[in-house]
Amino acid sequence: MSEENTTHQDTFASPPEPTPAPQPAPANYQPTPEPAQIYYQPMPEPAPAYYQTVPPQYDYQQPAYAQPVAYPQEPQTSLSGGPKTAWFFLGFLLGIPAILLAYATNIDKFPKVRGDAVKFSAIGFGVAFLLSLLLVFGYFALIIAIIGSAGDFGSFYYNTY
Repeated sequence: MSEENTTHQDTFASPPEPTPAPQPAPANYQPTPEPAQIYYQPMPEPAPAYYQTVPPQYDYQQPAYAQPVAYPQEPQTSLSGGPKTAWFFLGFLLGIPAILLAYATNIDKFPKVRGDAVKFSAIGFGVAFLLSLLLVFGYFALIIAIIGSAGDFGSFYYNTY
């Protein structure tokens, strides 16, 4: 009974594997050196230009003509050709919103400037409106001419009167 309760671990255990013997190093072998530890230090930031000192031989005062001069801005009293053309084309392309835009953007200027901007945008809108009317009437005239002549296509060749 004692033989049945015993485990047979000794009989089933495999023997430990032998460790390989160290190989001799070849004749031309040189061990690789350990990499050197490099500590990077941040570069000092250069001083801004306004902190740099000027050598004494170049130290001079700015001449009076190099100083900025603030001239009073004269108000705009009339529109030149470029803005008038721009307001005309805005009126031509946008229509009534261009007229309102011309009035709103020039509300703080002289009345002549505001009036010119509104006038030229209105002229551009009027030209675009007249061109579109001519185009629409031209298309209607073309359609009416085609419809009116639809029965006359064969009358020349097949006239039996």
